[in-house]
Amino acid sequence: MAKKTLETSESPQIVVENVGSDLQVKGWDRLEVLVKSSSDNDIVLEAREDIIFVSCPRDCVLYVPQKASIEVKQVGSNARFRSIDGSVVVGTVGTDLSVRDVGSAEAATVGTDLSVRRVREHLSVKTVGSSALVQDVGQADIESIGSQLIAKRVRGDLKVIQIGSNVVARDVDGQALLNTVGGNLHLRDVSGGIATEVGGNATVDFAPVSWQAYSIKAAGSIRCNIPADVNAHFEIECGSQRIRIKSDAETETIKENTYTYTVGDGGAAVKLVAGGNVEIVGQGGSLDDLDDFEIDFGAEIGSLADEITEQTTRQIEVQMEMLEEQLNTQLAGLSMSLGATGLSEERMRELEKRLEDAKIRAAQRAGEASQRTQERLERKIAAAQRKVERKARASAVREARRHNQHTDYDRPAVVVTPPSAPSAPKDPVSEEERMMILQMLQDRKISVDQAEQLLSALEGR
Repeated sequence: MAKKTLETSESPQIVVENVGSDLQVKGWDRLEVLVKSSSDNDIVLEAREDIIFVSCPRDCVLYVPQKASIEVKQVGSNARFRSIDGSVVVGTVGTDLSVRDVGSAEAATVGTDLSVRRVREHLSVKTVGSSALVQDVGQADIESIGSQLIAKRVRGDLKVIQIGSNVVARDVDGQALLNTVGGNLHLRDVSGGIATEVGGNATVDFAPVSWQAYSIKAAGSIRCNIPADVNAHFEIECGSQRIRIKSDAETETIKENTYTYTVGDGGAAVKLVAGGNVEIVGQGGSLDDLDDFEIDFGAEIGSLADEITEQTTRQIEVQMEMLEEQLNTQLAGLSMSLGATGLSEERMRELEKRLEDAKIRAAQRAGEASQRTQERLERKIAAAQRKVERKARASAVREARRHNQHTDYDRPAVVVTPPSAPSAPKDPVSEEERMMILQMLQDRKISVDQAEQLLSALEGR
């Protein structure tokens, strides 16, 4: 293997003119550039007017000072960049481009897949032939992605003009501007505005604010999950004439093509246009909106049990939604990997069918486990309710006996002691039940004394 070295400054400017095959560039703590290649005599490494030029007809491994700035004009096959504090500018990459731990990154054309993690400043890409993974970056601007996009933890705006297939994006600190999405969209935790047009279904979790704009259009269905305490005004167009609005208090179904829906005081304008169904789900609540109130534990435990059961049901629904999103994210990533293996179209369809079946089975198993948890909780609540009722009856009998002793004192008292029943084994309170009661206490739906009473009843003390 041939290699060449050249001493440099702390932050040199390096131009890689051409690499015939694979390129690997890594920052290190030395003030020199090292080039290695399987090509023996054709490595170019030279300085011209404070700029270092590199070229290699075959594969190339390049070590540069960490504060260097890199410009790469053309790479025949794969390109990888690691640990460079300066900027990375890439022209054309024949197949895959991978970037990790750099200051900023820019690319013109990526032949197949793009993978970017931990870019401190902006990411700018014109064309990605297949799929893109973007994670822990500043502002991200991409013109075109041929297949799928997975984006996580974008500290600025996420802007993509065209995506050929599905999008999974979450934790976007700025705006999510996804002009054209060919497949389905899963969007979660976006701090800024949203503008997107989706060829499939759209699932969006967000908290609208009045100083941002929101427009979601989908050829399929739209599901919006919003906090219950937001202020927003929804303008809805629904091709299937089925609009479902669900809150903690009630569920309403509207069979209309158009509908306006106001949450709180309005304010944030949200436009939803769907060819299929539209569903708006308000989840949780605000502590500021809850008033303190007292309940008689013995009289109200039945309604309290119903409330706990309802909360359990809501938690199961949320868990199932999270499971579905995680599965979708994992399957999307796996599909990206499979796409790069060069499998036939028939074999790809077979694998996708098997993956979809596995997803359905996993969701069914999770649903069955959640249902069993809810049934156990309901049985314990019913037992606690029966215990309270028994205590109330025993208290009434004792009061009657004391009354008889005072009013009929000439009659000799006869005390009959019933045989003691064998005590049933006591079931400890599960962690799910304990957390649910603590959540009700935090939400000020019950007092501290009532929480202790409910715990005692469930524990059988």
